Amino acid sequence: MHSDLDTDAAAARALFPPGQGARWNPALMDYGGRVCVPRPKCGECVIAADCAARPRFDAKGVALRTAGMSSKNIRADAVRLSQVLANLTDNALRHTPPGGTVVIASKDEDDAVAISVCDNGDGVSQALLHDLFNPFVTKARGQGKLGLGLHVVHNLCTDLLGGDIHAGLSQEGG
Repeated sequence: MHSDLDTDAAAARALFPPGQGARWNPALMDYGGRVCVPRPKCGECVIAADCAARPRFDAKGVALRTAGMSSKNIRADAVRLSQVLANLTDNALRHTPPGGTVVIASKDEDDAVAISVCDNGDGVSQALLHDLFNPFVTKARGQGKLGLGLHVVHNLCTDLLGGDIHAGLSQEGG
């Protein structure tokens, strides 16, 4: 039986052949591993998130795409940023039907970098959008979800990473 770690490690080897990815190990990201990159490139964080999430997306039949790929080095804890991206991609996957698409993008904005996770899933109501980052707010309560994931993401972004986070509705759905 293969674990998620085995799958992620295989994906990491495919993305970063031996000798080419020594600075960044996406297989460790979801598991609290220490990544020795004090100022990672934002694009590398997005690629690593894609790599770690791809098996789950493929299994559900949802396309996972990357776009933008900022090349800026960012002042961020790579492990915490990977937790944010893992939670956001998992959330997008949960609310996107088979055949749908999720896009992880990064772009330079003056002295910062904006990272987005967009999907064409079922979306949220305007009323729920206002409270989305509060604890115990979820559309998936009947699916065993407590509504803490986006609250944790908010706290990681604002308290530990020194940034901010916003949610919005896209024209395509989620």
